[in-house]
Amino acid sequence: MTMVQIEMLLLWMTLINFGLLLFSTVIVIVFRGAIYRMHSSMFGVDEKQVAQVVYTYMANLKVLVIVFNLVPLLAFYLLD
Repeated sequence: MTMVQIEMLLLWMTLINFGLLLFSTVIVIVFRGAIYRMHSSMFGVDEKQVAQVVYTYMANLKVLVIVFNLVPLLAFYLLD
């Protein structure tokens, strides 16, 4: 792969993953009650536990996107 291809790969990975994070955030905000009810009934947990799991997922996804997509992209731009 050429440097330009690597740059474009990192850029698209970052954009797609931040888009997924944004989409997940919007879905959780808009359909909060339905998500909590569905997961509470499916797994037999209360809404507080569902909220904790959802927000932990969102935080982990954000950290992973930053560490594995954004930081390499920024490092690539700094070295280029």
